[in-house]
Amino acid sequence: MNTSRRFDWSDTGFSTRLLYGALMNEETRQSRSIKIKPSILRKARHRAIDSQKRLGQWLEEAIEEKAKRGKAK
Repeated sequence: MNTSRRFDWSDTGFSTRLLYGALMNEETRQSRSIKIKPSILRKARHRAIDSQKRLGQWLEEAIEEKAKRGKAK
């Protein structure tokens, strides 16, 4: 008797729409090393936690906002 079962994403609790949307609509993220003052990093980390986002996601959004403001000038 074959008891193997095909993998089903619904068993994981992930939304397949979210999963496939993230894979299809976003650029591939790459690791980067940057030098940043510990006090600034701490502030960013706290802001990210407060907004319930990962630090990388929060930093991406902050950089995008800054870039948009710079273009307007």
